[in-house]
Amino acid sequence: MFNNKFLMAAILIGIFVSMGDKFAFMPKPVQKASYDSRVFLVSLWPSWLKPKTSVYDRTDKAIDETNNPKTNP
Repeated sequence: MFNNKFLMAAILIGIFVSMGDKFAFMPKPVQKASYDSRVFLVSLWPSWLKPKTSVYDRTDKAIDETNNPKTNP
């Protein structure tokens, strides 16, 4: 019985943290608490695991090269 209650609480907490600020029927302080919880959990992620470069650098460079092709003499 304890496992079912714990599992249900974990699922509800996960939904609240991940999407609670998106629900319009919730009051603003509850939406802010959801957002703040998510920001806090993300800040716990170690900095050495975060990407050091922008994930869109290669795409941006390819778009720039397509829009402004370099001419070779």
